[in-house]
Amino acid sequence: MDKLYQVFVSSTFVDLQEERREVIEALLGIDCLPSGMELFPAADEDQWTLIKRVIDQCDYYIVISAGMYGSLHPSGKSYTQMEYEYAVGAGKPTIAFLYRDLNKLAAEKVEREPDRLTKLNAFRELAKQKMVKFWDTRDSLAKAVYQSVIHLIREKPSPGWVRADLVHDEREVLMLKNQILLLEKELEPLRRAGVSNAVLSPYTEIDWGGLFSQTKTLDVLFAYAQTWRRSRTVELNQLACTKEGKIRVILPDPKDAACLAELARRFACSEDEVRKRIYDAAGHFISLRKVTGCLADISIRLYPFAPQYTLYRFDSVSVLSMYSHRGSRSGVITLMLREGILRSYILDEFEKLFRSEKARVPDDSEVLKHFDELYVENA
Repeated sequence: MDKLYQVFVSSTFVDLQEERREVIEALLGIDCLPSGMELFPAADEDQWTLIKRVIDQCDYYIVISAGMYGSLHPSGKSYTQMEYEYAVGAGKPTIAFLYRDLNKLAAEKVEREPDRLTKLNAFRELAKQKMVKFWDTRDSLAKAVYQSVIHLIREKPSPGWVRADLVHDEREVLMLKNQILLLEKELEPLRRAGVSNAVLSPYTEIDWGGLFSQTKTLDVLFAYAQTWRRSRTVELNQLACTKEGKIRVILPDPKDAACLAELARRFACSEDEVRKRIYDAAGHFISLRKVTGCLADISIRLYPFAPQYTLYRFDSVSVLSMYSHRGSRSGVITLMLREGILRSYILDEFEKLFRSEKARVPDDSEVLKHFDELYVENA
């Protein structure tokens, strides 16, 4: 966001009016706001209190000094020197611009009273202890101010000033950034788990075609997934014909009475119907081996369990859907998993189930024996 920097310009006034005008124009040329006592209207408060308040509001302070010491404060110091000392004491970045050789000034522009000249020389020595630049002409002064203030802004950044409407916008941006940071913090555990998305309608909210197009391997674990299999017939056939393709399937064992009973209760149908659907799923994957041009390695395992979830594992993404124990459901909570502890856990469990001694490999005759007209029509 663009900023304007306020610069307090201190100097004696009568002898340096033209020089001040050049300096103010130089400051305006670098988007600085010059401040000085001649730029402010008369105020009710005393002069020194007002001067200090204006200096406090400024980002930078410069003093221009030539052959005059300036009007005096009751303390005996000039206001110019007091302003400089106050700015330094307040920690303001300061630069003093001193006329190089007082002997070259016109007599009327140099202090005549010895006491005032002594104070002027003492002030010049004081200013030389901090950053100082020397000048000879108005042009050289304006150039020195221009270059020095740019350098000062770069080396000693200050808050500056901005338009009120831009500040409002900036605050809104900062608020949004803070909200994003809070959300990022809240989402971090999900990222560690590997959860990248969650949906309630997996058949319509997941780009299954895109997942199939980017994988050579597929691991699936489900009860029978009749709807999913029938809607993904084209992609499954294409994967079966993929060189170095691999499909691994885990299904409930239709010969296990306990799992049939649990699935029948869960899906509100008879055990015979559950058995038929499981064999239908097994027959579907066996039939893929017979697809013309089949190149993939397709293997099936039957495990004595009633799955608590459905898993579709592609090369880089896994899809995990939760079963309902109540039998009825208004949606299927489905998680998209990428690298993370949850995906690692699920895939590790798949490997252990697939390789378990309890998992058996069905032969074609077992599956074909249970096919009925429903399967034949869909084969």
